[in-house]
Amino acid sequence: GCWKQANYHVEQNNKIVDEELSDWESKFFEVDMDDLHELFMAANYLEIESLLNGVAKRVADIIKACMNVEVIRQTFGINNDFAAQQEEEIRKLNSWNHI
Repeated sequence: GCWKQANYHVEQNNKIVDEELSDWESKFFEVDMDDLHELFMAANYLEIESLLNGVAKRVADIIKACMNVEVIRQTFGINNDFAAQQEEEIRKLNSWNHI
């Protein structure tokens, strides 16, 4: 599946960068975080821009679905290394940000 997808994007010469993903492609990117990371690394290493953009779109969709910062941290396994006071200061500086 991965090679088929990579070859498809190479054959398209990365022309589908800004187009919506097909149903097949959308389902292709519905994988666990480890596989998504591997796809990202392969697309980056092989310089397949459209495949890289597909992975990036999937990650963006995952982030958009998260309700708040804590959910994003849990989803991506990110540890909060801010002290409570630091985090509060950052939230005040970025009050436009609703996450």
